Amino acid sequence: MINVLILDDEPAITETVKACLEDKGLAVRTSLTSEDARRAIEQQPPQLVLLDIKLKEADGLEVLKWMKRHHPAIQVIVLTGVDIETIQPELKQLGALAVIHKPVSIPELQRQILVMADKFTTAT
Repeated sequence: MINVLILDDEPAITETVKACLEDKGLAVRTSLTSEDARRAIEQQPPQLVLLDIKLKEADGLEVLKWMKRHHPAIQVIVLTGVDIETIQPELKQLGALAVIHKPVSIPELQRQILVMADKFTTAT
């Protein structure tokens, strides 16, 4: 089973996405702040993080850099409600698998995550 951490400062988004992913059999944790996410990652690194790039209390790009420096095996899908065209090349360079714009298409998000989950399970 793939372990997912959702880092988004909007509780409605984290809970909606969490419920939809749990319906597909994934283990999902949520964090509303970057500090909470760092603690969760240190305690039990997830295989995948859904990362809001525009957090109120932190720069999501810095969170991504920290994750890749300390836990390079974690896969990241960036969620955003803003235009990130200027940093998209850096996101790809840092290893972000995809950028999904809000409002999130739940079926598309589920599809991408299930494809990745399949890759995780066939690689082990």
